[in-house]
Amino acid sequence: SMAMMATDGGGGDVNGAGVSDARGAHKVQGVRVFTDALSSDAHDGIVTWIAEELTRGRRGELHGRTFAPVPPKWAKRNQSREMLQYGTYTHSNRVEDGFEVSALPKELIDVVDALIACGVIQECERFDSCTINVYGKGQWIPPHIDNPAFARPFVTVSLLSAQDMVLGRGIIWPSDDKPEREVVYDGEEFRLSLPARSAVRVEGDAADVYEHAIPPVSEDRISLTFRRRLDLQQETDLIAAQVAMTESFRSLYREKRRSGRVETPTPPKEESDETKRRLAIAAERARIKAAREERKKAKALRKEGYVAAAEDLEKSATASAETDVASASRLSAKAAEEAEVQLVKKPPKRACAVVPENLIDAAAKVTAMPEVEREHVQKVYDIVAQQWHGTRYRAWTGVEAFIRKQPAGLLAADVGCGNGKNIPEVVKGGSFALGSDFSRGLIEICRDNSYEVMVADAVILPYRSNVFDYALNIAVLHHISSPERRVELVKETMRIIKVGGVALFYAWALEQEQGGVSGHQFEGQDVLVPFHNKIKVKGVAPETQRERESRVAGAPAHGEADPEKRSVVYQRYCHVYVRGELSTLFTHLPWCDVEREYYDHGNWCVEVRKTTHHPQP
Repeated sequence: SMAMMATDGGGGDVNGAGVSDARGAHKVQGVRVFTDALSSDAHDGIVTWIAEELTRGRRGELHGRTFAPVPPKWAKRNQSREMLQYGTYTHSNRVEDGFEVSALPKELIDVVDALIACGVIQECERFDSCTINVYGKGQWIPPHIDNPAFARPFVTVSLLSAQDMVLGRGIIWPSDDKPEREVVYDGEEFRLSLPARSAVRVEGDAADVYEHAIPPVSEDRISLTFRRRLDLQQETDLIAAQVAMTESFRSLYREKRRSGRVETPTPPKEESDETKRRLAIAAERARIKAAREERKKAKALRKEGYVAAAEDLEKSATASAETDVASASRLSAKAAEEAEVQLVKKPPKRACAVVPENLIDAAAKVTAMPEVEREHVQKVYDIVAQQWHGTRYRAWTGVEAFIRKQPAGLLAADVGCGNGKNIPEVVKGGSFALGSDFSRGLIEICRDNSYEVMVADAVILPYRSNVFDYALNIAVLHHISSPERRVELVKETMRIIKVGGVALFYAWALEQEQGGVSGHQFEGQDVLVPFHNKIKVKGVAPETQRERESRVAGAPAHGEADPEKRSVVYQRYCHVYVRGELSTLFTHLPWCDVEREYYDHGNWCVEVRKTTHHPQP
């Protein structure tokens, strides 16, 4: 079995107790080291694979920027290391979407599976990106807060040798030379030993308040840092809150380094009262939030049978909460009030009003598009297609995971493909995708990207039966306005796949408070969701833009000017689903089996298998 390890060699959660403390008896919330996260065979296998990838990278055989050689400016200070990146490209701790890297390969997915199997992370925290740093003796990484474009937690797996990780707030390392391995510098507060085959899970204060760094290593080391990229569409508010928090601390630490940079170690400089106050308020809020999340995760672990791991999390949450209560009592009422102003809180959810009764009309037949769908879905997406495309650049994490489970060499249908953001993932997996959508504006974007697509209504698809190996139907069902058309839509998607094939369906959930990150609060199941089409030309008034857009052929008739946000607002019709409602649609299809139903970032999702041939009408 796997044990969680404190740096003194004892068991337990590395949440302060037993941690090597550089400056005093402080505690840091949100860091845990798991020993033996990988078996010896798995360790040796991944090291061999990395060596092969490095060889290919040096030859220029890897895709895009997957391989990064040693930058010359880093080599001068021995802050030099080769890197491999999968899933997301970063440079100097910045995400850069303009450069492509390979998707997470099977070898790294196997490592993620091992982390899930031994309780380091849960399935719902599955990673889609990995950065591999290859250290030679004496190489190091400077203090930094991890990029807020990634979800918390992130996990680093250590290979080859045991090395230290330093945590602190405003760590001041020499600016003109590499740091000394054994020296404790100003700002350092903790040192954790990371043995080979261990995994360190970082979240909460440890991820967002504290900087972390790797001092010069004593032997060769490889680190695998796994992360999940936050979704620009589904997790907008979370990204904004996380960026605001990390940037507030980064600015504090930059100012400390500007005013206190030294070339040799000196005793810690006393922080100003204002800095202390801001650090205390932000840290307290982060601890409270993290303790709440720990309790949620413990509950989920108990359900999955990981009782021991759940008890560890509950103890951690309880200890953290007790610390929070004691610390909170020391904050003055004035400081608490100021905190509400200074610290960026998650914006309130945007209310989405219930659809007026007279707006939902019954079509003459189930395959005929009702006017509410034409005016408040199809026409809206046609007019906002370009802005929509600008923020939807990749498949959602859960969709990526589903696609990566499928073998190579298959034919996939992307029903309701939108701007085609799922298609590259299918292609990366060695399969071929055909996309369809009833929005001509979105299909034109797909065509510009050379995707194989067509304009088609998902309720009456122009494909033969039993031709696709699997199908995607992502964020389509919540735009269908009647129960009969919803059943017809899922029937059409299942009709076109082969017997034995599987389809994935995603639809918005009513229960956004369960972890939904859409930024919306639905007041009922049939709602109108506003979309602000931004004005890109300076000097054009919103009312003028609304009139221009209304003259476009096929434009929605209901657009309204919003002078405050300099946009034209269109209302999208949505039917949001409650627990169990999505799977109920398939009770009308006895030739299909729902294999899995789950909740993912504000969506209800089902994976459905076609078990027998679709009966002909």
